[in-house]
Amino acid sequence: MSSYTNPYTVGMVSDSPEAARAEFIRQTYFHLAGAIALFVILEGLFLKMGLGEVALKLLGTGRYSWLIVLGAFMGVSWLADRWATNGTSKGMQYAGLGLYTVAEAVIFLPMITVAMAMTGDGSLIMQAGLITAAMVLGI
Repeated sequence: MSSYTNPYTVGMVSDSPEAARAEFIRQTYFHLAGAIALFVILEGLFLKMGLGEVALKLLGTGRYSWLIVLGAFMGVSWLADRWATNGTSKGMQYAGLGLYTVAEAVIFLPMITVAMAMTGDGSLIMQAGLITAAMVLGI
């Protein structure tokens, strides 16, 4: 178990000793990597299940489809943020991160489906992912 403490219950991390700040940064990026991995897994599952085409059909049926999607996304984001900033329960914080990651996967699904249809094999998605990873990692 690490010596990381919850910044919402003990004050600002920036006021902590250097070792505690470094541990906080490591934990933050570890959780970010986990959320990205979950996003990729969910997108893969959704696409394999054919939900991308379903999402495109649903969005194409109504005049206000995207407005409804964005409104729902705003509501889910607000709820996920409330959960993630809950200082009393680590489980609730993880639930907030998970909920937000799932919401992101759902909102990206139609866009990724269109991008895959443009190339036929998903190479555009893979190329964008590799370029993004290279930029983030500073390669």
